[in-house]
Amino acid sequence: MRERLAAEPGITTVVIGEVQKVPALLDVGHALVEEQPGLRFVLSGSSARKLRRGSWNLLAGRLVAASMHPFLASELGNEFSLERALRIVLVPLVWEAAEAEKTLRAHASL
Repeated sequence: MRERLAAEPGITTVVIGEVQKVPALLDVGHALVEEQPGLRFVLSGSSARKLRRGSWNLLAGRLVAASMHPFLASELGNEFSLERALRIVLVPLVWEAAEAEKTLRAHASL
């Protein structure tokens, strides 16, 4: 990660998905935030328990946590379909995908 940032000056935001799969990135990210004020990380993942169990650096004092909940039927308005919701769930990534069933299978297999 350090090499990539050094090779591409001007990057201000780094996005890492499924960070629980490589928790050592949290230490690197923490060090980079200390070294490069203004650098931001957007980290997503599905298992904070796994990180806490492993005693990884959870970036205390620098972390803003946000939970991504499924859509509510009322948020979808006229687009809501009970049959579709039961088939592909209400996860925004899946609901809005062009190939929802394929996206759901890929998401569920992670």
